[in-house]
Amino acid sequence: MPLEFARLVFMAFSVMTAIAASYIALLLIGRIADRSRTHPLWWVIGSSLVFGTGIFSMHFIGILTYHSASPVQYDPILLCISLLGAFSAAFPAFYVLRTTNPPKRHLYFSGFFIGFGVLFMHYTGNAAAQVPGNAQFALMPFLLSIAIAFGFSIAALRIFSRTRKQPESSARKLLSAIVLGVMISGAHYTGMQAVSYSTASAGPASFTNMGLAFVVSALIVLLLAIAGYLAYLDRKQLINEKLYLSKIRESERRFRRLAEISPEAIAIHSDGKLLYVNKACLEMFGETDADKLIGTAVLDYVHPNYHDIAKSRIASMNQGLSTPPAEQLWVTPKGISHEVELTGMSIEFEGTSAVQLLIRDITVQKQIERELELNRQRYESLFENNPDGIFSMDLSGRLIDVNDSLVHLLGYSRKELLEESFHAFADHHQLEIAEEKFQMALNGIIQNYETVGIHKSGRRVSLRITNMPIVTDGQVTGVYGIAKDISAEKGALAMLAESEEKYRSLFDYNLDAVFEMDKDGRFVNANSMTEELSDYTREELIGIDFTPLIAENLERVQSFFTSAVSGEAVNFEQRIKRKDGNIIEVDINAVPKRRNGEIDGVFAIVRDITEKKASEQKINNLAFTDQLTELPNRHWFYQNIRDVLSRTEEHQQKIAVLLVDFDDFKNVNDLLGHFGGDQFLKIVANRIHSCLGPWDTISRFGGDEFIIVSENTTEAKAHALAETILDVMREPVQLLGQEFSVTLSIGIAIQTGCESDGEELIKEADFAMYSAKENGKNNVQVFTRELNSQMTRKTQLEQALKKALDE
Repeated sequence: MPLEFARLVFMAFSVMTAIAASYIALLLIGRIADRSRTHPLWWVIGSSLVFGTGIFSMHFIGILTYHSASPVQYDPILLCISLLGAFSAAFPAFYVLRTTNPPKRHLYFSGFFIGFGVLFMHYTGNAAAQVPGNAQFALMPFLLSIAIAFGFSIAALRIFSRTRKQPESSARKLLSAIVLGVMISGAHYTGMQAVSYSTASAGPASFTNMGLAFVVSALIVLLLAIAGYLAYLDRKQLINEKLYLSKIRESERRFRRLAEISPEAIAIHSDGKLLYVNKACLEMFGETDADKLIGTAVLDYVHPNYHDIAKSRIASMNQGLSTPPAEQLWVTPKGISHEVELTGMSIEFEGTSAVQLLIRDITVQKQIERELELNRQRYESLFENNPDGIFSMDLSGRLIDVNDSLVHLLGYSRKELLEESFHAFADHHQLEIAEEKFQMALNGIIQNYETVGIHKSGRRVSLRITNMPIVTDGQVTGVYGIAKDISAEKGALAMLAESEEKYRSLFDYNLDAVFEMDKDGRFVNANSMTEELSDYTREELIGIDFTPLIAENLERVQSFFTSAVSGEAVNFEQRIKRKDGNIIEVDINAVPKRRNGEIDGVFAIVRDITEKKASEQKINNLAFTDQLTELPNRHWFYQNIRDVLSRTEEHQQKIAVLLVDFDDFKNVNDLLGHFGGDQFLKIVANRIHSCLGPWDTISRFGGDEFIIVSENTTEAKAHALAETILDVMREPVQLLGQEFSVTLSIGIAIQTGCESDGEELIKEADFAMYSAKENGKNNVQVFTRELNSQMTRKTQLEQALKKALDE
């Protein structure tokens, strides 16, 4: 083989080796971004080894090309250093490129290290080559090799970075590899021009040219084989990826169409941020623009009470784990709460791992469930806690459910009741009616009736039964029953009837007038004695009020009626006017009449006390009237003087007490006898009474003594009254054919202050009257302090004389 042709072959091999090594390394680095790859660091190491081996192989093929005519030997240590330098420089460069979208500064960093590795490998390899002669360096080719290494490295990596976003463009990958391979080759051959050798003796040899050619050829074949196989796999994978991406895009289009028309809300999020929401989701959130939701955090719509659960579910789905449907409370941006059922699954959306949420609004459903649960609890509470016996029966009347009240009502256990039909617990006399009512309930007609049940002990229990059909899906499937124990009610009704009968007896046959009035005072009922008392018939009384019957003091009666209507029992006496015009006196007892705890009128018992009052008046007259003169007597005087003193104290007035005594009445009595004396007293009593004014009252004090009380008077007025009486008495009395002259002695006591009482005034008047007798009789004497002193001395003298005589 001619030398020039061999050089061309080796040069072509070197370029192909550099391109193949670059392609393989970039292909491996491109696969690191695939998330299915594990241990990306090993992939970086593998890329570095492939790239470093390619540089190593290309360099020594180039050495063979340049020094093919001269024997070349290598220093093993420098050879290993050059290879390790290529590996070391490639590792940080490819480590930076492992990310999907590295920034520009990272690309420059990676390009610098690749260029540095190529240059280090080249010039260290040159140093390892022991070429005969002395090495001479040219500056311009050296600088050019550096520019080529760094410039082409950065350009190749920028092309590679852009192609990573377009996995279907294999041509761009190859372009990056070609640029990088050309850079390596260009840097090498430019660098070879920078070093030349003069003829010199060769040093000790490590490898011969043939040995190195064999090794390099083997490495080239291996690299080309690997590059071809990887290119085949990459092409195949690209085809699969295109097909897969096409299917994904079609699937996404179908998904979007289905999602948009889905009645259920669908949302997709990645890393907790919303990427997509369908129309139903917008409606649930009360929004019309999806952009307002896209990009917001999913947790923003989850109620704080469910945040921990939501975070745990998101983490599980991000790890690809399945999560069962869960119920949560979501809150829309407008603050409206929705109870939702979430079903989530991991998907890939627009090339990104995401989580799809199927959000089913179950607010209404949960509300219905709560209402159903509440109704169920109410039903169970009504069924179990109802005081009445509740039971259900099938179409044959067999009991299928009973509550505790029915168990207690009939005395059977629940098990015993559920083994029988209702026929076993009904009184046989009532069984036909019970069966008829049961059949009517089966026909859809609610039945209410009374019957008699038989207790386990044999006791008869009065029951009120309600039967109603149980309707399921429009069909009657049984009968629902309620059994109320009305034994007590029956007993109460019997007692009520008895009480009503007693009341009627007391009402109708009462010896007093008994009647009822409403709250307005109108008669609503009256017995026969009321008719007799008022002279009105019952029909005439019903509907009228009581006012026409009141003879006097109507306001007083209305006040008593108001008190009775207010709940107070009252008793009072009243004069009423009968229909015939007669006035009678009655005693009235009125009490409030209640119905259902509320006062709805007045119940009254009225007794005629006209005769009683007349008798009382007669008795009163006998007690307080002198039977001879028909004047008030001593008892009446003492009662009256207390009232008079009370009135005068209240009105700050004065009274006078006049004690009148006949002079020598004993002679008249002896001459005419007791009968004549009584007649004489009548005549003179009438004369004295004729002299009195409206503020004066007279009483027979005893025997021939009369006492006069004059109210609101003075001493002068009292003295004038006494003189008038004496003047009237100067006219002789004609009695039994004889003529008698009448003389009187009158003593007057004037109330001097509020401290004076009746006894004191009588005593003072008595002193004055005796003073008048001692002064010649037939005169008037007013009680004074001097008279009191005289009387006191006289009394003391008389007592002293009497004591002396006794001794």
